[in-house]
Amino acid sequence: MKRIIKQWADNVLRAILKRIAFVSSGIHGFSAVKKKAELVQNSSDNSKKWLLVVARHHYFESTRDYPVGHLGDLKKLVKNAPWRFPYNGVLLNRIERLSDQSHRVTSWVIRQEVLDALGFSPLWIVPESACLESFAEDSVVELERLGEKVVVSVTPDGLRSNLVRESFASQELRSSRESNHSEDEGLLRFNSKEAAEVLLLGIIRAFKRSPKVFFIGVDTKDWNFQLLIRSLKVSAALCLSYFMLTSASLLIASSWIDHKSAINATKVEPAMAIRASIVSVRKQLTDLQSGVENLYPHWVAWDVLIDLSERDVIFRSINSSSGSVTYYLTAQKATEVLSIMTEDRRIVSAELTVPVRRTQFGEEFAVKVEFNPTENFSGARLSNE
Repeated sequence: MKRIIKQWADNVLRAILKRIAFVSSGIHGFSAVKKKAELVQNSSDNSKKWLLVVARHHYFESTRDYPVGHLGDLKKLVKNAPWRFPYNGVLLNRIERLSDQSHRVTSWVIRQEVLDALGFSPLWIVPESACLESFAEDSVVELERLGEKVVVSVTPDGLRSNLVRESFASQELRSSRESNHSEDEGLLRFNSKEAAEVLLLGIIRAFKRSPKVFFIGVDTKDWNFQLLIRSLKVSAALCLSYFMLTSASLLIASSWIDHKSAINATKVEPAMAIRASIVSVRKQLTDLQSGVENLYPHWVAWDVLIDLSERDVIFRSINSSSGSVTYYLTAQKATEVLSIMTEDRRIVSAELTVPVRRTQFGEEFAVKVEFNPTENFSGARLSNE
């Protein structure tokens, strides 16, 4: 019984894969070879495809944020907006809420000449970057297929993708050095052998996220009663096949890719933790440096004052400002105190700021000094000579 169910599920999977194609430099189909999906050139298969995955260079992609909180108002705004894209084609809009007062609209415009060259009208069109978006939530994704590389990332500003072409020699060199997908720090790579499975799993995830976005409907130019019946049958078959494909693909592709991603994620976590620690330490050092740079050595003023008190100099008051300290002192001779302070290596300059006044306790005067910020004052004393 299990063998019959498995064989039936394999037949359903092959029938579904026959109706899915990838459009790049030509139409490439999906085939299951030894329980592994592959992209193959459709040279003899002329059957109509229900779902197309369109390569990155066949569509224009943009993201725009709207400060509109009401979804109905935004849909009207998007529908009535003037055409702002570089060429004509089929427009796919995906609307996602960012906050109570804003939404994000991701738009894809599929080139019309690409669709006209197909010879048939598919029911669903999925951009390649939309298939890879779910893998790019935590890291940048790089997918290699058909001699080209597609790079996809999810930034704070929305979905970003780009196509990088490689020469045949470069492709062969990379194939000889890479047998499995690898994940560098912040980069998730899939090689050409994994491209078909990654795209199929990406289709399922894209439909789960926004099932209505990629449906373009039936071409009304060929509308007739038979086509209506055929479409209803296709829809019913597709709904049934979708659930079958979901269970089968998740058991095969999702478990395999997620397992690989989890293994490689453990390799990245230590590096990311070290990077976060380095950033934290750098910030602390910067804060400390900014706090110390403008710190003036005013603490030396009290050392000098203690040394002066041992010479019977009376302290009256002290004022400080940025870069200088003013002592208000009483001593027998102001000039003698000024000479001592001038010769002190802790002091850069010393000068009298007010006239010397003679009292019964001695001469009252004020000395303004500037300290040497680079001098090591450990154990420094006023000269006793």
